Amino acid sequence: MKNLFLTVFVLLFVLSSCKTTEKNVLSSTQQDYNIDLGDEFTISLKSNSTTGYSWQWVNKQSVEAVDSVDWRYTTLNTNLIGAGGTEKWSFKGIKSGVDTLKMIYSRPWEAESAVDSVYVIVKVQ
Repeated sequence: MKNLFLTVFVLLFVLSSCKTTEKNVLSSTQQDYNIDLGDEFTISLKSNSTTGYSWQWVNKQSVEAVDSVDWRYTTLNTNLIGAGGTEKWSFKGIKSGVDTLKMIYSRPWEAESAVDSVYVIVKVQ
């Protein structure tokens, strides 16, 4: 019984430390992009897939000037269990105009679980 209590306590402690308070931000300070038609650009967002959180492009249906061409998740170069990484989203200018990409960091299966958001203004010439 004592071992069961200790196991449950340790498990609760480990699970409670999974949520991070670190602010997820673009790795580049530039959040506005001026690109030519056909050009590509990439945004890098801190992420940790072991928590169930990931970045979603939530206004994709209303954006006309750019489209996503690639997405990759790269873990940190560490042997630590539960270590985070980076999501890299690549976009391409497909039509002249100005659009704002809205990205949210949430658990896709949980409504109202967003803990961060990023807005990227893109001007395609």
